[in-house]
Amino acid sequence: DTLVPKVYSELPFLGRWVDKQRLDYKRYLAKKKMEVEFGRDGDEGEEKKLRILNEEQKKEMERVKRLSTGMTEERIRLLEAEGFIWDAIEYLWDTKFKELCNFVAINGHAAIFRRSNRPYDPLARWAEVQRENYKKFTRGQKTKLTEERIERLNAINFVWGGYSGWNEPRMKDAREWKEGFEMVEKRSAK
Repeated sequence: DTLVPKVYSELPFLGRWVDKQRLDYKRYLAKKKMEVEFGRDGDEGEEKKLRILNEEQKKEMERVKRLSTGMTEERIRLLEAEGFIWDAIEYLWDTKFKELCNFVAINGHAAIFRRSNRPYDPLARWAEVQRENYKKFTRGQKTKLTEERIERLNAINFVWGGYSGWNEPRMKDAREWKEGFEMVEKRSAK
């Protein structure tokens, strides 16, 4: 498993090393992006490109140029061959989202709420966090919930409101979907 945290008490060196690889990868990507947009140092026309940039863009370009990184295409290839996880936060969000999709396939709805010690409580807690982050997003506050994530959740009919927002007609549809899905499962098992 390459999902190593930054602070890893079992192997502190490994935690720091993995964190450095992730940071170097982000820097590597930023430099590559800049090269695509503005060319490499010494490319013809670089001065012309710099003249059309505003001051903020120039500062960002200079900041990215100064970034040091030991990341190379070869290191990326080697790490990816081992299943290296470049963005742990994105990986964990995707994992929970897939778990939610499985919940939807089984239950016929994406209305998951925390109740006393049910098997889906960890997923329900994650769903609660998404609802809280959605409120922040709509108020323009900083949050890890992006428009793309909102679209993905909307695509599976995620219920943004609380339990009281989960109305009976939708529950009826969900029950009917679940019954139909169970019939399909039984038929395919024969």
